[in-house]
Amino acid sequence: EYAGKTAGIASAEDFPYDNSHKTTDASDLFLSDESKVALCQALCNEIQVYKTIIRKAANLKVEDVELSILEELKGICPTEALNDECEDEMPDIFDKIEARKGRQ
Repeated sequence: EYAGKTAGIASAEDFPYDNSHKTTDASDLFLSDESKVALCQALCNEIQVYKTIIRKAANLKVEDVELSILEELKGICPTEALNDECEDEMPDIFDKIEARKGRQ
């Protein structure tokens, strides 16, 4: 049970708003350059975690890892692909994890 609801059962009243994108303007389907930069900055910590995970993946070749990080990621978020740190500090979630495990 979550928030007084039974898990896995949703009704129309659970979703009162129609959030579907109904515009016919094709330009609304693309992000501006400024929006891409802002999105990359907002996702910087997640990008750093992705880079760490992919570098440690045992089933990937070094060439594949570097292709993913340096080629593909650099094409989308060049600053975050090349840097190993972000403007915003990585949040410390240790206390949340321990509390969830019942240790605090």
